[in-house]
Amino acid sequence: MPPKANWAEPSISMLGRQNMNLVRKYEFRIFRFFFDRVFGNTISTIALTTILSTSIILIANDLKNMIYEYPIVVITSFIILCFIYYKARNENIIVQANLKKDPKLSQWSNNEVRTHIPSIATSTTDGLYLQFMDLPFTLNHELPTSYALEFKSKVIQDCFSWCFNVNTSPKELSGYMIQYNPSKEELRPHFFVGYDPSKMMTKWVEPEIENTPFETIKGLKLICKDGWFSIRTEVKTVKLRNRQVDLEDPEIEKILPKYQDRSGNNVIFTRANINEAIEIRIYDLNQYCRQVYHILINEPPFKILKGNRIGFRNYNLEAAIYSDIKITQLSAS
Repeated sequence: MPPKANWAEPSISMLGRQNMNLVRKYEFRIFRFFFDRVFGNTISTIALTTILSTSIILIANDLKNMIYEYPIVVITSFIILCFIYYKARNENIIVQANLKKDPKLSQWSNNEVRTHIPSIATSTTDGLYLQFMDLPFTLNHELPTSYALEFKSKVIQDCFSWCFNVNTSPKELSGYMIQYNPSKEELRPHFFVGYDPSKMMTKWVEPEIENTPFETIKGLKLICKDGWFSIRTEVKTVKLRNRQVDLEDPEIEKILPKYQDRSGNNVIFTRANINEAIEIRIYDLNQYCRQVYHILINEPPFKILKGNRIGFRNYNLEAAIYSDIKITQLSAS
């Protein structure tokens, strides 16, 4: 067996020590992200991520010794990394919008109804340019209940905004929207809940509920590389498992909150109603896949919006360019 490396050799040991903090800071986050994309199973993701990340730390600690003494571990880790890379690069892509091959934007729908304020949607050399949009500018492709949207955006004026679970039916206009303003470093969730034809106005709700994901996230700095932000949004329809109780028990009835429907009738909120929810996760791909937003929306008390389109929106003077738009299917939870 070859002699162990001398710790006085700066080429090996110093390199390992200098890179150790960087490895520990990012490797778990990156592998957790990629395993989620490959397997879509939380238990498998955590287990495999822990094994692989621990192996990477050991290898980075003393690369030369690991190669000499544990060649099987090194080779196995390398094979696993190649497998992850291959699977991540070959996700189940539903649609990849190629704006250069579609200069007339035939794959998109301009849903605007405000004739007095002409909207702008053009295909440029950089991507999709939007301005004066009130309704989401949507991609003509129906999506499954669980999917991931990835895109890049360059801010021209104020902010960029992306929409998902959008319903473009005139009678049921709805959807979720996230807006990011880099100058204010704010991420703001929006809910699109309809259109008032009498006032020719869309109904956008911007809830500000303190200490919840419905509140504007302030002081959030997304990384901009060469003028472009890179975002991944995962949308999943999930089933919630709850312990059932005897709802006929008068003591239980006392603590069940009550709500009113649109007609003003009281609606009793029962635990049995909570069986489905929408889970939303947002990642900054320019920042080692860092998760920047997570919310679980269940009905009741909130209405689940189940549209099957994605889109983008820049209202009035807001302007941005969108490119590298890709949608992949996620495994059901």
